[in-house]
Amino acid sequence: MLSAVTVLTVGLIDHAMWRDEIQAWLIVRDSHGLADLVRNLRYEGHPLLWYLLLLPLSALGRAPHWMQLAQWLTASATLGLIVFRGPFARLELLLLPFGYDLLFEYGVKSRSYALGNLLFLGFCAAYPQRRQHPVMLAVVLALLANVHALFAIIACACACAMVFDRMPHPRCTRWDALAAGVFLAGLSVTVATAHPPADSGIAMGWHFDVAWAHLVVTLRSFSGVVYESAGREPLWAAVAGVMLIGIALAQWRRAPDAAVLLAVATFGLAGFFHVKYGPGPWHHGMLFMALLGAVWISRDRAMAQGHGLLPHCLFLVLVACQAVNGWGAISADAVRPYSNGRAVARFIEVSGWAKAPIFALDDTIASTVVGYLGVDHVFYAQGARAGSFIIWDQKRRAPIDLDAFFNRARNAEPAPTILDCGPLMRSQRPVAYGYAAVAVFDGSLMGEDCTVYRRAVALPNPRPVNAN
Repeated sequence: MLSAVTVLTVGLIDHAMWRDEIQAWLIVRDSHGLADLVRNLRYEGHPLLWYLLLLPLSALGRAPHWMQLAQWLTASATLGLIVFRGPFARLELLLLPFGYDLLFEYGVKSRSYALGNLLFLGFCAAYPQRRQHPVMLAVVLALLANVHALFAIIACACACAMVFDRMPHPRCTRWDALAAGVFLAGLSVTVATAHPPADSGIAMGWHFDVAWAHLVVTLRSFSGVVYESAGREPLWAAVAGVMLIGIALAQWRRAPDAAVLLAVATFGLAGFFHVKYGPGPWHHGMLFMALLGAVWISRDRAMAQGHGLLPHCLFLVLVACQAVNGWGAISADAVRPYSNGRAVARFIEVSGWAKAPIFALDDTIASTVVGYLGVDHVFYAQGARAGSFIIWDQKRRAPIDLDAFFNRARNAEPAPTILDCGPLMRSQRPVAYGYAAVAVFDGSLMGEDCTVYRRAVALPNPRPVNAN
């Protein structure tokens, strides 16, 4: 436990946060009260709970490191729950806390997933008390549903497991009715706060086609069970993930309610990935968490004999693969920055340009610079507006008017800094408008690279900053 928390702490301190992490902090930082927070969240497609946890921390300072404090607390508590309450063998516990998902995706990276994992595994730990304290478990599931849309699917799977467990005893008590009401109320809040407006510009529409290429993409999401990272979804790992879940479901007689949880979660998550959204390893890792929770419950079952849903040898191989992948991710993050946003912010600050206007040609990367720099806003080419966090509306998807963008920058005082980020950063678009590159930040793990420009008045040659 201590060694895992130590690695987590070092990883958090060294980690250069990227846009999905900083986006949450900027929304909270620039929201003045609950009503403002709800309004600023309307295009995110996320429920409120993670942001409510961050809201009081934003009063302590503008630096995003305050968010990392919340991340460290929730991720450490999750690891502690696994070590001290989990039904796992000693060798499994030596590997499990160092797994890719628990240590890196949901540990080092500051996202709502750590909070969701804490609540989900807390539910698993309290599951033996489901009949004595159904309302308590319902409260946990209601909170879980308000962490993230994917955790809402997990929460529904947990509720189905509880209902299935009650089927041999159909008599419903007032506490069961109250528990159902609490959970449904929590789920209603999730839908009300996470449902995007009509002019949303991200994850638009539903995709029910069964084209082979689309099915293969969905199949590859199962690599998140075994071995995956950003940009890598090996087919062997996807097949292994499907086989492990299939083996677990085939053992349903050992713990039928745990099998129901796994089945509903697996089909719910995979269905969401197929018809709506789910391109990243942080999404696919939820399949591993569903399997982990099902194994936990199956081993805790009084009627379960032996290994529960998954044989110990297979589970050990699984957590070993996760640990190898986890150490690889931690090592890569130590050698190369996950994002260059932090480095760009430091360069601007050291150069004495922190108080100068900033104009950005890519908001998804420049917003990370905003978070680390602590400035109120920059002017984004997408949507042609000033702001800090990204607003994922249809206006943002409109074509960029470069002439209008650079004319606005030309009239800014003092002399502005131009950030040209993303895949077109080497196109030198600002050069045609009288700007010269002063630094190039390249080689980040997530491709969050950037060229910094200033007005071309006796400027030095650009300084390359290569993270390789």
